[in-house]
Amino acid sequence: MLARVKRVIEAMPQEVDGLIVLQPENRRWVSGFTGSSGVVVVGRQGQPVFLTDFRYTQQAGKQCQGYEIVRHGQQLTVDIKAVLERLAIKKLGFEKDYITVGQHTKWTSEMEGIELIPLEDILLDLRAVKDPEELELLAQAAAIADKAFTHILGFLRPGLSERRVALELERHMQDLGASGPSFDTIVASGVRSSMPHGVASDKLLEENDFITMDYGCVYKGYCSDMTRTVVLGKASPRQREIYGIVLEA
Repeated sequence: MLARVKRVIEAMPQEVDGLIVLQPENRRWVSGFTGSSGVVVVGRQGQPVFLTDFRYTQQAGKQCQGYEIVRHGQQLTVDIKAVLERLAIKKLGFEKDYITVGQHTKWTSEMEGIELIPLEDILLDLRAVKDPEELELLAQAAAIADKAFTHILGFLRPGLSERRVALELERHMQDLGASGPSFDTIVASGVRSSMPHGVASDKLLEENDFITMDYGCVYKGYCSDMTRTVVLGKASPRQREIYGIVLEA
C-alpha cells in the first residue's frame, strides 16, 4: 500500500502539507482497510497514519501495511489534530465532495491553527488507472457474474417471481466468492422489460417473456456490471427483430 501512498503524495497540490481521507473507496484503496470506520492521514513526510476506534485496531494492524495505527477516543477531532501537529501538517487537504458542511464546521472550530483546503478528488483520478492486481480482481468479478448468468439460464421457469430470480443471481455470486451485489439487482420481464432500470418485482415470469437482467457483484472491493436479455421459451420472429434492433444500436 505504501506505493499507493507515494502516488498520493506526488499528486497532492503544492498548497497542502497533507491529506485526510474518509471516503470509503478512497480509504480502502490507499490503506487496504476493509472496515467501516477509519481515517487516513498522509503527510509529505513521515509514516502515514490510520486512525480508528477500538473495534477495528486489530483489523487495521493486519490490513494497513506500513501505517501507524492510532486508536482514537471519543473526541476524534482532537486525536486527528494531534496527528496533524506531529506530522507538521498545517495546511490540510480534504475531499470536498465527501466531507459534509457539519463535519467541516466541526473541524474548523476544533482544529485551530489548521487551514482546511478543499480538493478535487485526486484519489479518484489515481484509482481510475488500474494496476495489474486491480485488473485481475475486476476480471474475477466479471467472471463471477458471467458464471451466474450461465447458472440462471437453467434456473428460469414460468411462475418464478422477478424477486426470486434476483435473489438466485445474488446467492450464486456469493457462493462463488462475491461479498454481495454491486448494486440493486434488476430483473424486469414481459411488459416491464422495456424499463432499463426496472426494480425486481413480484411479477411472475410467463412463457415467451422477454427477461432483462442487470446485475453485478463486488469481489474484494471491485465491481462487475453486466446486462443480459433472454426469452423464456422460444423467441417469436417479432422478438428476434426487436432484439436485433437493440443489439445493433
